[in-house]
Amino acid sequence: MAPKTNFYSLFKLKSNTISKYIIVKAVRPEFSNADQGHENWAIDIHDNKRNKIAEKISKTNGFNESVFVAECSDFPLGDIFYESESNIEINVWIAFHKDLPFFAFGISDSEDIFWSYLQEEHNSGDCYIFPDLKKPAAKQSIIFLQEK
Repeated sequence: MAPKTNFYSLFKLKSNTISKYIIVKAVRPEFSNADQGHENWAIDIHDNKRNKIAEKISKTNGFNESVFVAECSDFPLGDIFYESESNIEINVWIAFHKDLPFFAFGISDSEDIFWSYLQEEHNSGDCYIFPDLKKPAAKQSIIFLQEK
């Protein structure tokens, strides 16, 4: 069985004059690794949840489009991502994968601290995309949301 997993999805909300990034935390349900149909079901459940959250915040805030940018299934730096708060604006460091729609992110006082955290996560067996992340990271204001 593949366990239920938190995924963090980065979206860009757009209107005619402005844009805003959001990160949506949603859970992909557990599924049987031996059943491709069950895995597809779990992926669809997750994607539908995250897309509905992004579309709702987009419409609520006067944007006319929400575009999926990238996904993260690792452990971001910052306690807030493991608590219950939602719909809050925060500044995060974001680093994108050089080729694929994946990203790493977190809250830290400096970009050096952010990269050190990702290196430690990679060394411990997490953050497998670390070697393929593009530098420099970008400091970005985002709205963080999570499913209820």
